[in-house]
Amino acid sequence: MGHIAAEQTIWTLIQERFPTMSPGAQHALARWVLGAMLAGDANGPSVIAALVTAGVAGHATLDEQWDTWVHQDAFQTTDPPVAGAPTVVSPLALGAAVLHWIVDLWAGGPLVLGMDASLRRDDVVLLRTSVLYRGTAIPIAWVIVPANTPGAWEPHWERMLRWIGGIIPSEQTVLVLADQGLWSPHLWAAIRAQAFHPLMRVHANSTFAPTGQPRQPVRQLVSAPGAGWMGQGVAFKHASKRIAGTLVVLWAEGHDEPWVLLTDLLPEQMDAAWYALRMWDEAGFRQSKSMGWEWQRGQLRNPDAVAWHYLVVAVATLWALAVGTRIEDAEQAHVPPGQMRHAPHGATPPSPRRWSGTAQRVISLFQRGCQKVRWLLAQGRRWIGLWLRPEPLPISNDRILMHIHCPSQ
Repeated sequence: MGHIAAEQTIWTLIQERFPTMSPGAQHALARWVLGAMLAGDANGPSVIAALVTAGVAGHATLDEQWDTWVHQDAFQTTDPPVAGAPTVVSPLALGAAVLHWIVDLWAGGPLVLGMDASLRRDDVVLLRTSVLYRGTAIPIAWVIVPANTPGAWEPHWERMLRWIGGIIPSEQTVLVLADQGLWSPHLWAAIRAQAFHPLMRVHANSTFAPTGQPRQPVRQLVSAPGAGWMGQGVAFKHASKRIAGTLVVLWAEGHDEPWVLLTDLLPEQMDAAWYALRMWDEAGFRQSKSMGWEWQRGQLRNPDAVAWHYLVVAVATLWALAVGTRIEDAEQAHVPPGQMRHAPHGATPPSPRRWSGTAQRVISLFQRGCQKVRWLLAQGRRWIGLWLRPEPLPISNDRILMHIHCPSQ
């Protein structure tokens, strides 16, 4: 492999997409992304070994550079800088640069964000917000906190939303999905403060007052699997915690209890099946771990060090998925991917889909992208023409009998 050409290729990409980083930091990030791609593993020892094998630099030099990289201050409790203030160079700020890159590549359709947490052994917890995309997830904001340590997570989620909100254009429709473990009125308000639309799972033991009807347990709205209910009203019993919105109760066959979802969208503006995209967030965690970058094997314990390490995962993931997108779109258009340099017009064409709304694939988009990136790097090349084109949002099937509450009728 022409390692000098490959390293220069990635360095040029990093310089374009992360202009606030110092030249030295840009060069370091380019090396770590190159090493992760070559190793198929984003952990320091694997990255360094791959770079040494490729002849990029000696082990001692790379080990010193990696140590410098992960021991930077991460400023994980820092809000976005106000106008005129110095730029904060941190994983949060650079995650915002990853999102800016995604926005530039986005070829239309709503942005669907997933918020979730992942424990790594007994060391740290990853709090992550991702763009949900074609069956997986692209990290755009993350905070690392110590595991098994008291402390509120909510301020971190709210801070991430403020970073994200400063990047996404105001005309872009944004959905935010979160499981019931993250539910809180404060997070609901923080999502709406950015003009995003929450679609959040709440506890099945909650109560709801449909418009024009008395308050009742949500379990009374749907009596058995195979049925669903959707309507506007006011959620929750206590006056101080009540929230007006649209409730969705969806009980699929084979499940012990229904999904109970709350959103600010009107019933005619949404489909209950959209929440199935939450599965893509879980697939994204697996991609960061055993099915991709082996994050769960990392030996870093300091939360700031892990936050800097995760930037390498985020950048490599986005690059791989953009390249994988070009390959898939070229196949659907019956064109060699090397000749397709622009996103096709229109939505992705119909194809067999799973219940979660993602296309059925023999090889994941992520794996195909990684394989192609490695092939291109072996020649000291990269594709310039890249884009992200989301799949259509899933649609409820006829196996669920959905009742729409319309008090005026």
